[in-house]
Amino acid sequence: RSGGKAVKKRLKNISKIEEDIESRRAELKKRQRETMERFKQRSADYREAQKERMERQREKEELKNEIKRELRDS
Repeated sequence: RSGGKAVKKRLKNISKIEEDIESRRAELKKRQRETMERFKQRSADYREAQKERMERQREKEELKNEIKRELRDS
């Protein structure tokens, strides 16, 4: 009789372990997705900031060239 209870208890423990493994896998996948999303966002932010820096530099160069032309033409 007690052998049946022991088997049920072991099966219950195995079931709990399997559920724990599944929940850990799900949590890991969630963290991986979140990490990838943060990486993608940081990459996009960096590209945007780089684009803005390049645009400001281009505007500075244009302004310098315009000033040089005005000084040369006057």
